Amino acid sequence: RFSAAHDIRYLSTNNQESSKKRVEIYYGSLTRQIKALKLFSLLTSTGGLLAQPFLYLKAIESGNTGAVLGISACIGFLAVTTPFLIHIITKKYVTHLYYDTEEDKYIANTYSLFAQKKEITFTPEDVVVPDITGMFANCIVKGTPLFLEQGFFYDCNHYIRIMGYDKPIDFKLNTNNNLNQTIAVDSRYKNHMNKK
Repeated sequence: RFSAAHDIRYLSTNNQESSKKRVEIYYGSLTRQIKALKLFSLLTSTGGLLAQPFLYLKAIESGNTGAVLGISACIGFLAVTTPFLIHIITKKYVTHLYYDTEEDKYIANTYSLFAQKKEITFTPEDVVVPDITGMFANCIVKGTPLFLEQGFFYDCNHYIRIMGYDKPIDFKLNTNNNLNQTIAVDSRYKNHMNKK
């Protein structure tokens, strides 16, 4: 009696509603490569760990257990440490950044250790730009270092707002100086120049 298109038209989910208020403002160009690298690393590490019992059995059969166990230990070490090393480097890379127009918040997506999307919701007030940035990070959001590249923003005004470049600059000068003293010094300097 009703067509499938008719049924779909009247169905609504929260995902459809939330996607209307979320606007993508940033896409990291290395997103696919990072996900592929993490998945490849996890796959090869799993294969290396699954091969350990077979290598051990071959070592017992051949009688050359020392060399095979040494190679097996190296493979096991690399199988465990490689995904962690890759994660330490890539966990700060923001893959997508969305702007929630209704709540005036940003949602940053990064990848977890097992290449799952991880969301961080924040406002520009939650962002700290350190004087000296860390390795592969240029801002800290709620205690999490993140890397945002200005060239990948669709609208640079969002980058300026997130990084706090729209706020007055604090040069962190000595605050013991009084404005009156500064004016007095300036006026004396001008008077001294006028006398010459």
